[in-house]
Amino acid sequence: VFNDSFRVLEFDEGDHFTMNFKGKIANPNLWSSENPYLYNLRVRLNENRHSGVKEVDRREINFGFRKIEVVPKTAERDTTILLNGEVLKIRGVNRHEFHPEYGHAVPKELTEKDIILCRNNNINSIRTSHYPNSRHFYDLCDRYGIMVMCENNLETHGLATRVPRSNPIWVKQTSWRMENMVRTYRNHPSILFWSLGNEAGDGGKSFVEMKKTAVALDNARPVAGDEHAFPVVFFQVVAQLIEFGVPRLDYGGVVGEELYIIKLAACRVGIYYGEGTCLYVLKKTRSSRI
Repeated sequence: VFNDSFRVLEFDEGDHFTMNFKGKIANPNLWSSENPYLYNLRVRLNENRHSGVKEVDRREINFGFRKIEVVPKTAERDTTILLNGEVLKIRGVNRHEFHPEYGHAVPKELTEKDIILCRNNNINSIRTSHYPNSRHFYDLCDRYGIMVMCENNLETHGLATRVPRSNPIWVKQTSWRMENMVRTYRNHPSILFWSLGNEAGDGGKSFVEMKKTAVALDNARPVAGDEHAFPVVFFQVVAQLIEFGVPRLDYGGVVGEELYIIKLAACRVGIYYGEGTCLYVLKKTRSSRI
């Protein structure tokens, strides 16, 4: 489909070179959940010797062409997510990379069984709760057509009202984690969204800088976050449910027999900074505490 080369006449030990290859591919096959079409990118480093040309290194990766968009709400329709120009319907689950025998070092063949199980049950999307997964997970999602929300390793839960917020120490560290994740996995077409983390409050300046870091490295994907620390978010949701005709709840303690909790299709509370969209589904649960 495309072929190019770059020649370096001479370089010393420790020298670095940046090489840019550009080419136009007419009418590429687009990657999607229904048709996960992949291209193979191969880079070879050859050394010219008196005895001839010798290959000294080779790197390759599969990748795909596709476009993800968040279209703001208009008078004609609600906020919409598009994949390759088509309305995207997400049927997703959260997945923890864990096994009772192997712990977090889940073998590739068991991960593949998970993904096949998802596909057989009409699941087309996975959120990597709550950290990036092993490299083979993304390779398999590329191949099987599983759409991914790749989540950064950040969860402060009970301390979310204080950490990370705008503390300079946490701003630097959380941005460093975000950079590592985006640099490592940005060539995988299965990743449609980046997530700043799970249950880390509003993030303060940390979320702002993490978003800037992600966009500077990859401006082709929406960025999501999960607050889930401030009661105002829950009460706003409850107010919406009351408008839908759900019985009023006892905010002070034990809720009624049935409570409808609103959940995001891919992430619990979705905040696409700049676009502003949340996709909600209703889930019925039994009595619990607020």
